[in-house]
Amino acid sequence: MKGYLKVPKCLALESTCAAVQRSVSAASLHFHRDMSWQALLQYAVFPAVVTVLVNPLDAYMARVFQGQKTVVAPLMRPIERLLYKLARVNPQEEMDWKQYAYCFVLFGFASTLVLYLILRVQQFLPWFYRAYMTTPMPRTWP
Repeated sequence: MKGYLKVPKCLALESTCAAVQRSVSAASLHFHRDMSWQALLQYAVFPAVVTVLVNPLDAYMARVFQGQKTVVAPLMRPIERLLYKLARVNPQEEMDWKQYAYCFVLFGFASTLVLYLILRVQQFLPWFYRAYMTTPMPRTWP
């Protein structure tokens, strides 16, 4: 049975495997450290902050959806009008199911495109951690 499933060597596959191996080893070095007290504090503080902000955000969202004035309305209203004008949206009109389905698919396509672009240019972004390899082309697009 030895040598039964021999796979021919492919330089492109070897370089991809080597890149994945390097990124996996860098990731394993990064994630196998013990959890610091800062991380534990972050895990405790984040749910506490979210819990504290639930009621104020609830009141704010209720005002926005009812069309009442809010604290940030003078700042956000011109931006909202500009976006409505660019997207040709009439805020007084309701969508039917066809418009909603079209917008849903269009938003999904646009989000996929933005995610793909982030994966392709992440090595040039300022917050990219250099120990990790970028995502190879075959893995970013099926």
